[in-house]
Amino acid sequence: MIGTSTSEYLFIQACIYFLHYIAPLSAFYCIIFFALHPWGYRIPIWLEVWAVAETAFLLLLYFPRKVIIQRAAFHPEALPRDKRKGLFQLCLHTVKDPEHYLKYWFREASLSDIKRENVKGKFLAYFALRLLTGLELFCWAFLNKATWGPEDNDELEDYADKTESLLGRKLEPGRGKAVSLRITVDEVRTMYRSLFWYLLCGPMVLIDPVSILLHLPDVAYNFTCRKPRRANEHQLYYFASMDQGVAHTLGRTFFWSQNCLWKKDLKDHRVTVSLAGKDLIVDTEAVGSYLAQNGDSEPVAEEWKHREWKGKGLDILWFDDLDHAQVFDSPRNCEILAKVVRSYSIKEPPTTAYGAIG
Repeated sequence: MIGTSTSEYLFIQACIYFLHYIAPLSAFYCIIFFALHPWGYRIPIWLEVWAVAETAFLLLLYFPRKVIIQRAAFHPEALPRDKRKGLFQLCLHTVKDPEHYLKYWFREASLSDIKRENVKGKFLAYFALRLLTGLELFCWAFLNKATWGPEDNDELEDYADKTESLLGRKLEPGRGKAVSLRITVDEVRTMYRSLFWYLLCGPMVLIDPVSILLHLPDVAYNFTCRKPRRANEHQLYYFASMDQGVAHTLGRTFFWSQNCLWKKDLKDHRVTVSLAGKDLIVDTEAVGSYLAQNGDSEPVAEEWKHREWKGKGLDILWFDDLDHAQVFDSPRNCEILAKVVRSYSIKEPPTTAYGAIG
């Protein structure tokens, strides 16, 4: 991930403009010089081949696939009601800022626009069930029903009541103007990037702790909804969020309840979670604090960021001045992660500890 300086902003914008507009320019050239003026001025043959390839890629692959990936997702079956209730309670228990939580699940809407019916509808989207969308958010479909019926009202009212308790105030009745973020039913948004870009990409291994506290709005909002302003945000938006493969995977095949990791899931395992203090996607402060707490007690402020790595149980590596994935930009930091991986490849945990990071 690049930084946020002016030079980096100009660099990333130049890259985006080149990769995005090369296709329409190529199509324009093909129309003008092949169809209208076949005997006019011609660019070098290798550029013509590139222009034809870009045009074919745009018309034969990108546009048809852009339509195909809008098809409705096949959502998993609903959990039994008692398990839904338990999952809901687990989520609420880890929400430290309820107003931030609601605000960003509703696309930075004003809290006055988030009313009781909006919240009830949000929980249906929140559990990734099959939903209906209308002019407003009235998507009711627990247990794979197409509409919300009287038999669901008690459960939804219970969720709304508990949300009010968390907020410390009553939600206004009715439905406000707020529209919730529902990744698996919203439009899958993409942007074209040059065929040349895909020729540069090879096999890769992805390492990312975004699954921890995935019910918080930060990952979903920052990755799919935030309007980019800084250089690193433009890099994330264009090169990751707007990629057709990434957008389709998140928008139609990724269901948070199947991919969310909780601390209890890590129990009795040797686990190291690497977090960056300036991560532009994940609320790493919340994730680190959650992982570091012992039972219901809060960890000592900032103390968990400086703990020694022991290789036993759950460890946290905190890189205070780094952004998302920048840990891989430094040989020193890469070696720290490599030591962790090497220690996990042997049967017995190491007898020595690595120093705290940050």
